[in-house]
Amino acid sequence: MALPSGSRPHPFRVRLAVFAGLLLLGGCSADLVQQQICADVIPALETEDPMISIVETQSAEGAPVAIVDYATGGEGIRWTSKRIVCRFAGKGFARGRQTLVGVEVDNMPLSEVQLWTLNRFWLGELGAVAEGRDRIVRRPDDGSSPAIGYFLQQLVNGAVVSALYALIAVAYALVYGVTGRINLAFGEMATTGAYGAVIGVVAAVAIGRPDIAGALSLGVAMAIAVTVLWGNAIARTIIVPLMRKRSAATIVATLGAAIALEEALRLAQGTRERWLQPVLNDPHILYGGSFPVIVTTMQGLILWATLLTILALLLAMRITAFGRDWRAVADDPKMAALVGIDVPDTVLKSFSAASVLAALAGAILTLHYGGTSFSMGLMIGLKALVAAIVGGIGSPGGAAVGGLVIGFTETFWSAYMPMAYRDVVVLGILVVVLILRPGGLVGLPAQGKRP
Repeated sequence: MALPSGSRPHPFRVRLAVFAGLLLLGGCSADLVQQQICADVIPALETEDPMISIVETQSAEGAPVAIVDYATGGEGIRWTSKRIVCRFAGKGFARGRQTLVGVEVDNMPLSEVQLWTLNRFWLGELGAVAEGRDRIVRRPDDGSSPAIGYFLQQLVNGAVVSALYALIAVAYALVYGVTGRINLAFGEMATTGAYGAVIGVVAAVAIGRPDIAGALSLGVAMAIAVTVLWGNAIARTIIVPLMRKRSAATIVATLGAAIALEEALRLAQGTRERWLQPVLNDPHILYGGSFPVIVTTMQGLILWATLLTILALLLAMRITAFGRDWRAVADDPKMAALVGIDVPDTVLKSFSAASVLAALAGAILTLHYGGTSFSMGLMIGLKALVAAIVGGIGSPGGAAVGGLVIGFTETFWSAYMPMAYRDVVVLGILVVVLILRPGGLVGLPAQGKRP
C-alpha cells in the first residue's frame, strides 16, 4: 500500500484567497509549536511499525489542544490510520504553552506514569526526539521542481525583511524631507520599540491576558508609546534646535543620541538577548510540491500591516493638512514659514509619525524573529538608511521602494550566494545608485535645504 499522501493541493489562487481570509480571523490561528511537540510524541508510542507518516496537524479552537492524524506501517506492512490528541497547560503566551499535560491515542488516554515518563525521558532528551523524527517519512514527491518552490519561498521571506527595512526607510524620509538632516538614531529607536513590545507582552501575561490578541495588542501599543516618547525627546532637544546649523552637527548629535540610547537599553535591560516564544506561526501552503511554499499567519499579518500603514501614510501626505504642510516645508521651509506654516510643529509631527514607523519595525523584530538585543539597532538602522538613499531619501514612497530593493537583495543573495558577502553587496548597490542616479531610484531629495 502506498504512503498516505493527503489531499492534493488547491490551485495557487484559491490558497491565496483562503490565506487572506485566515488572516482576517486572527484569533483562530493554530499553534505550530504545540503541533510539533505532539508529532514528536508519536515515535515514542509507536514502537512496533518502522515508519510513520504525518497526514494532518491541527489545533482545537479556543483550547490548548493539538491534534495529529498519522499512519503507521512500512515496507510490506499494512498502513494503519490513527489520531493523537495532546493537551497542554496553556496557550498564547502562557507559561504552560509547551507543557504537555495529557495525551490520547485513538481515544485511549495515557496514565500519569506514562505521561511523566514521556515528558522526562523522551521530550526531555533531544537525542531521543531527533532519533524519533528519523522514522517520520515525507509524502511522495509529486514530480514538481524544487527550484521553483525554493525561489517562491525566498520571495515570501524577502517580503518580510523588506517590510522591516521599508518602515525605517520611510521614517528616515519623513524627517529628512522637512529638515534636510539625517537622524542616525532610528535604528536604536526601533530597538527601543522591540523592547517595548517585549515589556507589553510580559505585562499582558502578568495581568492575566496571555491570549495572543491581547498580548500582541498591548505589545504593539507599548512599542509605539515608548518609541514616540524617545522620538519626541530627540526631536525637541536635537533636531529642531540644530535645524539652522550645518548638517554635520545634526549627524554628530543624533549619533551621540543613538549611542546614549543603546547604553540606556544595555543598563536597563542587560546584555543578554530577550526572547519571546513564537506565535501565529501556523503554516499556510501557497504552492504545493516537492518544496512547498509556506507563509505563516504572522508573516501575513506583518505584510498586510506594513502595506496598509505605508499606503495610509502616503494617502495622508496627499489629502490631509499635515501632508500639505509637510510638502510645503520640504519644498521651501522659509517660504512655508512666510505663509504661516509652523515649521517646528511640522517637524515634530513628522518625527512622531516616523517614530511610530520605527516602533512597528521594532515590534516586527520581536514578534516575528523573537530575539531582541540592545546592540542590534546599529546595523538595522544603517541598512534602512541605505534603503532610503537608494530609493530616494527625499521621498517617502521612494524610500519604501528602496526597502524592497535592499530586503530582496539580502534575501536572494543569502539564498543563492555566499552569505559572507551579503553586506558588501548591499553597500555596492548604494555606490552604484549614487554614481548613476544620485537622487535615488524614485524621486529626488527635497530641494531648498540648508547646508
